[in-house]
Amino acid sequence: MIKSVLNVNAARDVVFRILADYGAYASWVPGCARSTVLSTTGTRAETELVLEGMKTITVVLAFDATENQGVRFELVKSADLKNYRGEYRLMDAASGGGTVVIAEIEMDAGAMVPRFMVDRIVKKALEDMGKALHARVKSAPPQVEAAAAAGHGGHKRKRRRVLQIAHTPTGPRIWYVGRLYEPRK
Repeated sequence: MIKSVLNVNAARDVVFRILADYGAYASWVPGCARSTVLSTTGTRAETELVLEGMKTITVVLAFDATENQGVRFELVKSADLKNYRGEYRLMDAASGGGTVVIAEIEMDAGAMVPRFMVDRIVKKALEDMGKALHARVKSAPPQVEAAAAAGHGGHKRKRRRVLQIAHTPTGPRIWYVGRLYEPRK
């Protein structure tokens, strides 16, 4: 497994929004010619990526995001790779400004490609991804920053009700943390 640590000069929720926007990968991830979200279920999204390099490869990855904490991915389907999985974990920088991205990637291209070459390719890909992430943060679309500033990233969260008081003809009806209190008759 290859690991990399990157300091990004942006709030954690902004970095998370960029990493969790799988359909936009083709617009900023180096070597990604196309990214298509095939399906989503909860926090999981299956995405087809067409990656161009020495050879063009198509992979289907299952991404699983944890709000403002990170993104994990694993290979679902590929004709060229045996294994491809990884994670981007996000932490606030100790200085209080920016985000630390801890990236871990493991790739197995099979017996035809020696391990040292695969490791070199992954290290280079992580370096390029880091530079691209810095550039993307600077040019992040306003909706990414606005969604992050709103604190919900454009996703509607179900509000938890704690107290509800309704006035009825027989008196107040009170619902408090899952229990109903009605006036005695």
